[in-house]
Amino acid sequence: MELELYFYPLFFLAGLLAGLINTLAGNGSVFTLSLLLFSGMPAGLANGTNRVGALIQCLVSMATFRKTEKFKPLLTDSLWFMLPTVIGSIFG
Repeated sequence: MELELYFYPLFFLAGLLAGLINTLAGNGSVFTLSLLLFSGMPAGLANGTNRVGALIQCLVSMATFRKTEKFKPLLTDSLWFMLPTVIGSIFG
């Protein structure tokens, strides 16, 4: 799949905008996913590509939250939620 040169700055701007909107409210992938589809990428591949950015954002936010003092008390208070969540994710 060959892309025109004007797509590269658009992808960069859409990524920045999506990151900003995801930080504030969520659903920033509306920009990236729309642009990926507009560039001619198949829908399944565009959705998978879009999920990579969401995974990285999630990992960074978890690493940042783990450094705070609220992490340990919250972790111990919510341990009893984890077992049904893991079981549900395996069977779901």
